[in-house]
Amino acid sequence: MTETPQPFNRAERVFGTPIERAEKGSAMSMIRAEVEARNAKSERLRAMRLAQEAATPAVTATPRKGARAKSAEPQIAAE
Repeated sequence: MTETPQPFNRAERVFGTPIERAEKGSAMSMIRAEVEARNAKSERLRAMRLAQEAATPAVTATPRKGARAKSAEPQIAAE
């Protein structure tokens, strides 16, 4: 008759068997997987954005009629 002590049974209920704990994985591996997934998504979105920017023509600013050129010297406000 091999009976397991009561604290062992309680601990096994709370923490699970060693096989179940190994299946869950460590926290660091889970965090690493999340970071890799986030980086892959960022790379994919960056590539999509760059492709979209390359497909659209660049808009150049044209000066308005009657616009004055700014002077090179800063103006001092009168006191």
